[in-house]
Amino acid sequence: MFSSGWRSGFASQSNLPLSTISPAIVKAALGGSPGTPSSSSGTNTFFGYKQSTVSCTYSAAVSITYSTPATSAAYKSTLSTLRKATQVTVVAGIGDGGFTGTGTNTDCSPKCKTVITDNIWVLVTGSTIFEISASKVTFAKEEMLARKMVPLV
Repeated sequence: MFSSGWRSGFASQSNLPLSTISPAIVKAALGGSPGTPSSSSGTNTFFGYKQSTVSCTYSAAVSITYSTPATSAAYKSTLSTLRKATQVTVVAGIGDGGFTGTGTNTDCSPKCKTVITDNIWVLVTGSTIFEISASKVTFAKEEMLARKMVPLV
């Protein structure tokens, strides 16, 4: 479990999600060859509220982003924003709310390449809203990983 520092604002503690969601957990659910993740942190207002984020990249095909605040209002704002950009499907019984959608990611290491990704967003109230973004895997596999992650975050 994360310390209370994680739950109260984790952008300055970007190593915490890396140590909890290991490449072995990611590989067990999604397959492939995820490596030791690298991370970046920051803030943005893309979903209509100020959020702090930590993004963990496991491979060119898999990343997980954690954001706070992890409130029902933030989750609803995220869902509303993404409904305008892509078709979303609500996933019942996962965390305190979940939904899927399709998007694109650009990876520029070593050469820039844009890939279509399947994404799942999950609210764990008081802890995080996390997004799993992966290419060449099914929503079912992402959902399996999300269910494994909920008790860990």
